[in-house]
Amino acid sequence: MKYNKQAKNLIVKKVENSLTNKKSLLRKNFYEILSEQDQTNTKDLGWFDAPNNTKIVNEIEAFIIEKEIKKFSKIIFLGIGGATITAEILLNMLPKSNDKKYKIIDSIDIDELSAITKEIILEKTLFVVMSKSGSTIEVLSQFNFFWKHFPSGANYIAITEPESKLYEHATKNQFLKIFECPKNIGGRFASLSYLGIVPALLMDIDMDKVMHSTIKAKDAYSISFQDAPPSSLGKYIANAINEDFNNIIIIIPNNLLFFAKWIEQMIAESLGKNGIGITPVICCDINRAINLQTKSIIINYLEPIYETFDCPVLNIQLDNILDIGKQIYMWQVAIAYSGQLLGINAFDQPDVETVKIDPRTVTRIHSKQSDYTLNLEFIQDVINNGSCLHLLSFGKKSKKYQSLLNEQKRILESLLQMPVNIHYAPRYLHSVGQLHKGGNTGNHFIFIDNIKIDKIKIPNYHFSFSDIAAAQLRNDSEYLTKISKKVAITNIKDLKTTTEQCTQSF
Repeated sequence: MKYNKQAKNLIVKKVENSLTNKKSLLRKNFYEILSEQDQTNTKDLGWFDAPNNTKIVNEIEAFIIEKEIKKFSKIIFLGIGGATITAEILLNMLPKSNDKKYKIIDSIDIDELSAITKEIILEKTLFVVMSKSGSTIEVLSQFNFFWKHFPSGANYIAITEPESKLYEHATKNQFLKIFECPKNIGGRFASLSYLGIVPALLMDIDMDKVMHSTIKAKDAYSISFQDAPPSSLGKYIANAINEDFNNIIIIIPNNLLFFAKWIEQMIAESLGKNGIGITPVICCDINRAINLQTKSIIINYLEPIYETFDCPVLNIQLDNILDIGKQIYMWQVAIAYSGQLLGINAFDQPDVETVKIDPRTVTRIHSKQSDYTLNLEFIQDVINNGSCLHLLSFGKKSKKYQSLLNEQKRILESLLQMPVNIHYAPRYLHSVGQLHKGGNTGNHFIFIDNIKIDKIKIPNYHFSFSDIAAAQLRNDSEYLTKISKKVAITNIKDLKTTTEQCTQSF
């Protein structure tokens, strides 16, 4: 871990003078405090000792051999947000030749789901249904959809908490296996438990080596935490928040894009609450990062860079997939430390819970887009009063559509001279949505309705996938308006028209 002078100033800043008045945190080493907790009885701290739980690697390996899992030539992962993000990290780091064997579905688009069913040969396909809580409406809907087409418990495994709705489904339908998530590990902190290790072993990643290097890192932190990487990283982020930096730019190569999305969720959902926080901005293009560096700090996973930037830069390396566990654990400790320094609970997500969909109300929620018209005045207000702009997309996300939306982002970012972030529902609702509602980020949100109306009811429910998407769009836009955020709702065609008008007018 290397850093420039501005970053060093943030890291070495005296904690007791700037971040906390809690005397207990100053008298004892943070890592020792965690080490003394009883993780089996302490809510949300089970992740701390997760690297030592190597027996679950042996358990999963034995299951793979006993049930002849390698006979499946297609493995489909169903889940949303933190449940599937580790699988996506790993798949994105593997050679592209693996794309045909593994499919990760975090979508509730009926066309995408239907297209996948046409490719499936049941006897060659394994479904992995992933939801820690086991009650997430999107995951249960995905499962019910595929179960209607492929009702064979011998082709399914579940990763969920005991006694959850998903657990009940899996038991009733005689799934091949149920891996029980510990209740004391939150979803985004679960990468080194079943939600991460099961996908890794199904992808033939050597988890013995991954866990061994993670344990070595964990042991090293206990010897001298204040000199360890997560201490520097935790203070870097906490001090940046304390000094009112707007953004944390994550510069990342393409093969680590989903690792950056995991970091984004860790920062946004863990630290974006109580009216504080910092906005993650993911950049695979260093020139974009250069243009956005004002009031920003940088985490850089490319070659070490110093002279290019006039803001704090912290350089980190991740060259080998076998080091991913060590990196994940470093970030988990760092975020927990940042939360403690800032006096906030890094393990909850109270504002995410406020807009979760109740299945009983889905068909009663209808979008009234005329209430939230996108116009030049909205964009002018972003220019005058904004620190960033969030584009929140609902519905279909074909490659063509994503390309169009990325082009609008590029134009707007050039025009506004501030970060423009694209987030896709339903994933973002379970991650950065916490920062949007409870933290400190830009106050301007443009919802893009790309929902294709579908009247086909999801099996076992009285609504369709498009009903869920419409309900989520309405819930989130209404809640943000209620807390005095600036909201507009549009579609991709009208967004393009507005950006063209802005280019001509400003």
